[in-house]
Amino acid sequence: IFQAPALACVHREGRATEQMDGVGEVTAFLTKLGLEQCVQAVVHNGFYTSMEALRGATYEELVDSGVRPGHAKLMLSELSNAGLSTAPLSVSSDPAGGEVAAFLRSVGLEACQGSLDGAGYSSVDALSRATLNELVG
Repeated sequence: IFQAPALACVHREGRATEQMDGVGEVTAFLTKLGLEQCVQAVVHNGFYTSMEALRGATYEELVDSGVRPGHAKLMLSELSNAGLSTAPLSVSSDPAGGEVAAFLRSVGLEACQGSLDGAGYSSVDALSRATLNELVG
């Protein structure tokens, strides 16, 4: 599985440019919190390219993507206080399917759920055993 190199939140001079809708929403959220310096870590290292994906993030995942611990706590607190934090989405009544959906949402790939279900990847365990060629081929 590909892992992007972790970069710490580094203050960048200037404002972020207008980007795609999901990334723009995440950027606006971080800017509202005064954390525009975390855009690189959150969007590019953590792959949180939508607010839906960011709502599924855990403290550990944010820190692992390069967000400072205090910044991660602030983000999660604001998501929770604003009522934006959600429980993992269950796509089907099958708990394993919900697990796959939550994982895909956490990495911004929720659009792949149907394809993976159709290919028989109904659990994160099955998905973790798949080769890259099986997943993209």
